Amino acid sequence: MRRWTLLALPLGLAIALAADGPARYRPRPTTPAARAEAAALAARLDAVLEREWAARGLTPSPEVDDLAFARRLWLDLLGTVPSLEELRALEAAPADGRRGRLIDQALADPRFASTLAEQLARVVVGANARPDDLLYRRRRLVDWLTQQVAAHRPWDALVRDLLTAEGLSTDTPAVNFVLSQERDPIKLAGRTARAFLGVRIDCAQCHDHPYAAWKQADFEGLAAFFARLEPNTPGVRDAAAGELELDPLEGAMMTPGRRRVAPAVPFDPGALPALAGERDRRRALAAWVTHPGNATFTRAIANRAWAWLLGRGVVHPPDELDVTDPWSPALLDVLEAGAREGGLDLERLVRAIVSTRAYALSSVLPGPDADAAAQLLAHATYPVEPLRPETLGRALYQATSLWTWDARRALLLRFARAGQVADFTRRHGGDPDAEELDEETLLQRLHLLNGQLVHERTKDDDVFAPTTRLPLLAPSDAAALDAAFLMTLARRPTPDEAAPWLARLAGGRDAAARAAVTSDLLWALLNTTEFVTKH
Repeated sequence: MRRWTLLALPLGLAIALAADGPARYRPRPTTPAARAEAAALAARLDAVLEREWAARGLTPSPEVDDLAFARRLWLDLLGTVPSLEELRALEAAPADGRRGRLIDQALADPRFASTLAEQLARVVVGANARPDDLLYRRRRLVDWLTQQVAAHRPWDALVRDLLTAEGLSTDTPAVNFVLSQERDPIKLAGRTARAFLGVRIDCAQCHDHPYAAWKQADFEGLAAFFARLEPNTPGVRDAAAGELELDPLEGAMMTPGRRRVAPAVPFDPGALPALAGERDRRRALAAWVTHPGNATFTRAIANRAWAWLLGRGVVHPPDELDVTDPWSPALLDVLEAGAREGGLDLERLVRAIVSTRAYALSSVLPGPDADAAAQLLAHATYPVEPLRPETLGRALYQATSLWTWDARRALLLRFARAGQVADFTRRHGGDPDAEELDEETLLQRLHLLNGQLVHERTKDDDVFAPTTRLPLLAPSDAAALDAAFLMTLARRPTPDEAAPWLARLAGGRDAAARAAVTSDLLWALLNTTEFVTKH
């Protein structure tokens, strides 16, 4: 009996993992009308950029080839590199319309919903949220966001749920937004403004904002909407009465004694529903935040979508819409209008941005003017950025596999892979919840050079390992070398790169010697800057 119990534990975990995995969330098909609207928005964005480049005298970089385009698309939308199988299918398809089909394929993949959900969770809860515990479950929030993205649920509907949900973190996952900020009205006011309005009104928590128009009273009025959250319940619930009370240490320094603060919005009070008789003031706040006339709400998500996919928002940082001028006001206007016209369907907005010419441009700096070229690169050309630790872990796994790691893989294999990727992410370091990543550190590079995952995935002492199978299955040494470069870097080797490896493969006396060469090759490719960055 004990033996069966021990066997049942990992099987149960694997089934639970599969139940929460991407296969559960099959995206609702995109309609032809939605595709046409996204294409029209992409054309409008391209037209604005053409005018901006011409006005600044900038020469855009050339476009990347289809293989490089597929790599950046997979990294952005699916959180991993394309498999050898997927790249072979791409090259076998007709050249005409290839990129449109790639975009369709990526957006229809269940991995897209989970990848975008992780990105949204970084915005919603921020990098300094409380750690997971019995009450707060970030994983449940991400799963819920995945379902909403897969169903094409509009962003404003998601935000209303996040701001108003009641219940337990397990059965009402949207409450994890409130729990992530520890039900603290002060933290919730700051996070609401940053995440959903793209402004740092929390800078006015202790005094009037030094640069923007926010007053301390604006921040306090926003915090008062969350004052009725009951602090000692297992989940999230609002009391029937209660006001925000502040003392001199938390409020204005010159105000003696505790004072009550009434709910108030920092701008456009006419869009706020009447509070009379409202048991749940959070509903009124949610209605104001997502009001169709609240342009800041739409601009914030449109700017963030551009930042996710092009590395830098039209306004940077993305939570300074109130104090930083956009690089191109016309571009931000078109993005905002496109998001609003698309019903705040995030998949449609993403489709439009990845269909633009800017998304397909090379990351190589164009032209002789370095300053102007850097300006172009910073705002309207695909960036060179380090991969997130979890993305790098998945990419390492995929780049050392001869098949695609998606929902078609066996349940227990996916369970083992998820565990290894999670362990790699933890050891690699960095904050996986941060909206923007820091530069790669020396310790992270050393972990890549010497870490367990790279060692396991490139070892040559296993008959089933790709290092053994690749030289056996390839019809020639050149074909094996091509496959290794495609698997890792999504390109073929240059003649100078190929020559030494072909010589080593040709000198292999037997299968074991050739497997050792392939092991060295994969290890070297995985440790290149080209592999560990988006570009």
